[in-house]
Amino acid sequence: MLRGFYDIHKFHLYWEDRQTDKILYEYLNAWILVALNCNVQDLSIQIEVDENNNYSLETRFPHFLFNSQSLSKLVLKMTLNYESKVILPKSMDLPRLKFMSLGSFFVEDGDSINKLISGCPILESLILRDIWIEDGYEMNVNIESHELKHLEIINNNLPVRSHYNMAKIIKLSAPNLTSFICKDYMLQEYSLENVSSLITADIEIVREGEYEALEYHDLEISEEEKEILYPKRTMEFIKAFHNVKDLTISSPRLLQILAGSPDLIEGRSPQFCNLRSLKLTTWFTSWCLAAVSALLKTCPCIESLYLASAEVKFRADKDDDEVALPMSSIMFHLKHIEIRELKGCDAEIKSLELLLMKAPVLEEMVLSLDKSSSPDIAGSPDRLQVAKKLGEKLRSLSRASPSLAMIFL
Repeated sequence: MLRGFYDIHKFHLYWEDRQTDKILYEYLNAWILVALNCNVQDLSIQIEVDENNNYSLETRFPHFLFNSQSLSKLVLKMTLNYESKVILPKSMDLPRLKFMSLGSFFVEDGDSINKLISGCPILESLILRDIWIEDGYEMNVNIESHELKHLEIINNNLPVRSHYNMAKIIKLSAPNLTSFICKDYMLQEYSLENVSSLITADIEIVREGEYEALEYHDLEISEEEKEILYPKRTMEFIKAFHNVKDLTISSPRLLQILAGSPDLIEGRSPQFCNLRSLKLTTWFTSWCLAAVSALLKTCPCIESLYLASAEVKFRADKDDDEVALPMSSIMFHLKHIEIRELKGCDAEIKSLELLLMKAPVLEEMVLSLDKSSSPDIAGSPDRLQVAKKLGEKLRSLSRASPSLAMIFL
């Protein structure tokens, strides 16, 4: 307030003092108004107050904030607390805003989110992280933008309450979108109407009920229905990304289920003819590896394959070891393979052998062992012994590529 009205390019406030939360909310809007009056272009407010406080936080930002003619970048991240409510104005217009990130927002009026997004006509990057809408299952969130190039929707940290979710349906129409990151729950329905320009996609769709954090979620759907709905809905979701060049799927549970329903891959998955890089988080069970094999058959031009081994959270089927690993097609373009968190088990060796035999132009295979195997990660004798044995096994395997280099990390 004492600096005059010279222009401010950037104003960032990060508040973590949990003893003075009320002081923050007494002065917050005054600070924001001063910045706006000085034509601020880059405004970031990040608040981490005590989640165990005994009063509800209700933030009513100045209307001027959502009608600024100068803002090009806006970051508003509230505390991860379902009692932290944000009141948005009825009308919003941000004609110069190109980047917006909203985090841990709880709003009562779901249509206000639609108004905010539609009020940003040249928005290029949008991040929505843990957005809660009261009774959101009764409304849709519409993201329609011709200028949007990057979108992140991450809802995997939400409090487990059936009436706190983002929307019944999230509709996306962004013909110039090139990058999309989505980490959400299966029951969140997406309608991807136009994402034809996508180049990279990072997807993690979690099936409700997998983790303890979700065990109290009040779902009106049986376990049997979820088993059927989860792979179908996820495959329909992935189909929208058939033009991408770089695809990441971080849902090992999906691969396990797809292996038991191969028709979902063979009959519903498109050919990813433009895909050059595929990243998968998987369990190294025969079930998951069979699904990986089936997915690779839909990627005829893949050049790089990355596999990360996830901790198995479910007991494998008793016949798991009997599942075959079919891969009839030759991967003529595959040049780079990287596999993380290897444990040296037989299932991993079998999958590596299969890849080596099917990749005639493979140039490099990078392997790293599971770092949790020893407290002394760098020099553990056990870890070095596992690496030595694994290297001996791999060197004895047949390979289609005469110029392959193996690198151990």
